[in-house]
Amino acid sequence: MKLFTWVFVALHLIITILWIANSPALFSIAGMVAWLLLIAGGFGLYFKTKQMAVIVSSSFMVFLLLLTGLIEWTVSSMP
Repeated sequence: MKLFTWVFVALHLIITILWIANSPALFSIAGMVAWLLLIAGGFGLYFKTKQMAVIVSSSFMVFLLLLTGLIEWTVSSMP
């Protein structure tokens, strides 16, 4: 189970790299669905394993998601 935890953390790291690179793959519909599923899966995995690394990386993913929404809202409200 610990290996599965580190796989989730690695996937969260890949999403963070794609977010920094502003990858169109991440911001497509499929990318957003995968992002949300990984967040939900990370929180679900935390409740099964109680591994701190999973909750930290999942919480950071939620932060990035909220920051993305804030950036999108700010940019779309500009004239």
